[in-house]
Amino acid sequence: MVVALPQAINQTVQKTLRSLKGHCAAILKRIEQRIAEDAANKATNRRRTTNSLLLGAGSSLAALLMLLLLAMYMAGVLCRGQHGRGVCSGNAVETLVAWSDRLGGSFGGLAGCAVAAWLVLGVAAWLSWRALPSLSKRDLRRLEEFRGYVQVVAKQENALYTEYFATLAHNVQER
Repeated sequence: MVVALPQAINQTVQKTLRSLKGHCAAILKRIEQRIAEDAANKATNRRRTTNSLLLGAGSSLAALLMLLLLAMYMAGVLCRGQHGRGVCSGNAVETLVAWSDRLGGSFGGLAGCAVAAWLVLGVAAWLSWRALPSLSKRDLRRLEEFRGYVQVVAKQENALYTEYFATLAHNVQER
């Protein structure tokens, strides 16, 4: 029974040292995976942000077109006939009236297309602006600290393993 006790202790120590090595390797692997995921998420977030900004700009242009069409329509209505003589004397208003005359009765269709483009582009910009979670600089710094700590523990594990076997060899020689 007394002889079995040192053997049980030796087996427990060996098992603990082997599991420590495995845990360190698993932690290091997970840290590397998380850093790689973060880099991929940041690249995806940049692409999504760029796409959303472009779609938002298109939506803004469609809204401006809609306002321009409304201004042309209003200028055409106000400046025709007797009631708009004083208001319709500027160059900008005259230009709007000229464009209003050129477009004729197609304001409804053009305004409908502008509204549809504004809505579709706006919704597409809103939907595409979905950011994936990414690590802050602080989180990345903490991961690097954890990685350094685990590497130190792994080196200490190797030293403990070597010291343990040296102790076993010394004990065998004494017997």
